[in-house]
Amino acid sequence: MLNESSKQIQKHRSLYLYFQYIHLFNCIVIIYASIPETRLKDVFSSDALYLPTFYNELIVDHADLNGLKFNGQPNFFLDMLIYFPIYSITHDIVLTGIIYSLIQNCIFILLIFAFSKIIINNFNFYYPTVINLLFVLILLSGFFGTYYSLRWHLICNGYHTSAFILSLTAFYLFVRYMNNNKLHSLILMAVLIFLGVFNDKIFVLGAVFPLLLLSFILLFVKIKKAPVLKLMIIILISAY
Repeated sequence: MLNESSKQIQKHRSLYLYFQYIHLFNCIVIIYASIPETRLKDVFSSDALYLPTFYNELIVDHADLNGLKFNGQPNFFLDMLIYFPIYSITHDIVLTGIIYSLIQNCIFILLIFAFSKIIINNFNFYYPTVINLLFVLILLSGFFGTYYSLRWHLICNGYHTSAFILSLTAFYLFVRYMNNNKLHSLILMAVLIFLGVFNDKIFVLGAVFPLLLLSFILLFVKIKKAPVLKLMIIILISAY
């Protein structure tokens, strides 16, 4: 009976992810297909061309890293790891942008799914589905208003979306560690915070400061203060 129930849950989970991916893919393609003529410049803006330009200089032209200048958000982690393999195959900025957006937002769906399971008692698929549908409505908000930039920033590379994903992952690992006090959760969090700060300085505002504040509050709430103190020390060392 338990095996049948587990198989049913796994089946529902697979269907849930499948339909969410299809939904997201359709939304992203629609957004690219409906870019107003006056906003086509966004596809070829300096921010959107940062990764393909960096790829051409580093991989194609074999430029020396010492001669390259990085901005405050070099986008090494997640952005380059996802974008470079796709661009090396397609060599097309628009097509790479669509595939990159799909993968980036699929990662977001998986994070919402994992986060919901760890913080919600009696977890079911309604919670993450509602959250993801709201996220899709944000993506499609440009059709109902004049603020086009918001949805473009959410699907384009170079607009801090990876910092948001890393921040969400940091909060997930934070909750996991507070639940299990396992060393591997602490190590994963330390590595993530180090990469997040190195990757994009806005990660400090999106994750480091909020996590430190949350840890400080937990010192007055939790009976066992040692795990919280360990966490605060790891966050400070990793961010430094």
